[in-house]
Amino acid sequence: AYRALADAPPSRLLELPLIEPGVHYGSVYDYYALQAPRERLSGYSTIAPKSAVDFYFLMNRLSCGVWRQGDRGTLAALGVRHVVFHRGLYRQAGMPGAWFAWRGLQANGYGVAAGTDTVTLFGPDAHIAPPPVPEPHPERPVLCEGWRGRTMVEREASLWVHGGGNLEMHVQAPGRVPVRIWIDGRPGGAIDIAGKTVFTLPIGASGWHSVALVVPRLFATKPPSAFRLED
Repeated sequence: AYRALADAPPSRLLELPLIEPGVHYGSVYDYYALQAPRERLSGYSTIAPKSAVDFYFLMNRLSCGVWRQGDRGTLAALGVRHVVFHRGLYRQAGMPGAWFAWRGLQANGYGVAAGTDTVTLFGPDAHIAPPPVPEPHPERPVLCEGWRGRTMVEREASLWVHGGGNLEMHVQAPGRVPVRIWIDGRPGGAIDIAGKTVFTLPIGASGWHSVALVVPRLFATKPPSAFRLED
């Protein structure tokens, strides 16, 4: 994958899963930079500039295949032409969503260009291939980045649910907080959560659906949090 990348025209590179800059798993990408030097949007550095940290928190949902309208254009504007998918890093870092990430890349115009099922180079106008990891069990939601257990601990958190019709969510927050919602990458409105709250989201036809939740602030709990998903 990286040999093929080294022969490709210069461009910025996105590597998945995205790792917060100060977390050591990102050092894997620094190592591969020796083989295929080019500007990257992720990697390991405890003194990373704020722009790198901001990019991580803005786009880490791509690691779980949660894309919004305009994300492909954002990456293009940043000069990203290729994406490298690291199956082993998903496993080693214990990160969910590899199956969704692979499918999300292909749904947004990236195809398999080179590499193996372990490290795979994605690029434009390349071929489609099935994910090298198993599909998650459809009877359980998949909680992506932004959650600690069932508690939302970042200002944006996403999840995947399988089903159709309406999704009923039971949550509990330590106070009142407004929440903006995206369903399958499209705006799904906004609600206010205060204490125990139940709300319903229309998710459409049966299948997998992504739900992204965004709050303007976290409460000063330990750790800081927005709300908890109840059973």
